[in-house]
Amino acid sequence: MGRNAGQRQADFSDKTILAQLFSDAPFPVIYDADIGHLPPNMTLLNGALADIRIDRGQVSITQQLLP
Repeated sequence: MGRNAGQRQADFSDKTILAQLFSDAPFPVIYDADIGHLPPNMTLLNGALADIRIDRGQVSITQQLLP
């Protein structure tokens, strides 16, 4: 999940909503990431497979388009 540029609400946070939505998800959830359509964010291609690795604060993303 990328960063939310919308207005913040005092009674709930992005993290609270994500915890409610994905608490039973069988996959890790990455939030507050620098992904999006405008710089300095990185654009993720729609339909591409992405391999995301996080190790000691270092992040790498590899995208692959398959025919």
